[in-house]
Amino acid sequence: MTNQIEDLQKEAKQRRIESNRARRQFLLELRQAQDALDTDLSPKLLQLQLSAARDKDLIRTLTEETTARRAEQEGLREQLKRAQEELKVRDEQILALQKAKDQTVTEVKDQLEVATTRMRRLLGLARERDTQWKEANRTLNEELRQTQLQLPVAARWLSG
Repeated sequence: MTNQIEDLQKEAKQRRIESNRARRQFLLELRQAQDALDTDLSPKLLQLQLSAARDKDLIRTLTEETTARRAEQEGLREQLKRAQEELKVRDEQILALQKAKDQTVTEVKDQLEVATTRMRRLLGLARERDTQWKEANRTLNEELRQTQLQLPVAARWLSG
């Protein structure tokens, strides 16, 4: 039985040695595989890192441009708002001027109508007076003719 135990111990020791050898061999192969993988992946990893850095720069640039554009758009919105307010004020001024013009035109029309009525009345009076003057002139001319016709008769009567 002691032989059997010794044999089992030797066998266990032998298995441990083989197990350790197999483990070292596995670790060596694993390290070699990892080194090979690192060698294969190093350029790719470097490329990815460079690409990521470029992407970060691009994102930063785009963010700055976007911020600048937003600020520019905000400025343009403010300008548009001021322009719309100015346009509103000008529209109100134009409406006020249009109202004043319409009122002035109405007043001028009313004054013109009053003046026209007055002139028509004066023209009517002038025509009436002209007619009266012509009638008076005809009458005076007739009387003058009658008087001239009677002058020789009166002169003969006075002389004689």
